[in-house]
Amino acid sequence: MGAAALSELPKRSDVSYLLTRSNDFDTGSVSLRAPPVTALRDRLPPGPAGRVLAELTGERYLSDSDAAYAEADIVHAEELSFWFSADAARRKSKHGFKLVQTVWETLPLLR
Repeated sequence: MGAAALSELPKRSDVSYLLTRSNDFDTGSVSLRAPPVTALRDRLPPGPAGRVLAELTGERYLSDSDAAYAEADIVHAEELSFWFSADAARRKSKHGFKLVQTVWETLPLLR
């Protein structure tokens, strides 16, 4: 769901996203609340070496994100190939949120 679509939600909706220090995307134009959380990659060396280590060991949010998950009614995760999606699925039963998973790839067993 894009930022424009999110702006159409009723004002009583509280939408936010989790923001890590290692985020690679420009979030300057996003007007949503972004609680800071720590990802595994935040604790690894910067650059390609840290990226590879994070992927090999399972990039994920660390324990400080539990509070955000506990407050969530709905969590949206993207792509099955990202460890963050598996992390959200693992936390679903503990925190009781609804999980929405978006997957664009339609080729089964590609990776």
